[in-house]
Amino acid sequence: NEIIIVLDRKSRIIMKDGRRIADQSRSIQAVEPKISIAVAASAPVCRKTRTYLNKRGIALMDLDELSLPG
Repeated sequence: NEIIIVLDRKSRIIMKDGRRIADQSRSIQAVEPKISIAVAASAPVCRKTRTYLNKRGIALMDLDELSLPG
């Protein structure tokens, strides 16, 4: 029911990254419209990008708080 895009890096997540994530989200939802998209990032997300993603229904999570298998 949910797809989480994982961004594990040290550099800040900026608007260029946000647009790429939004494009990926649109592509996924074109195939599976009921899937929700979230982003788990280890790096800080700039405020403008955070607002941009939230307006598009993409949730942001802290990668350190996410427990991944393996």
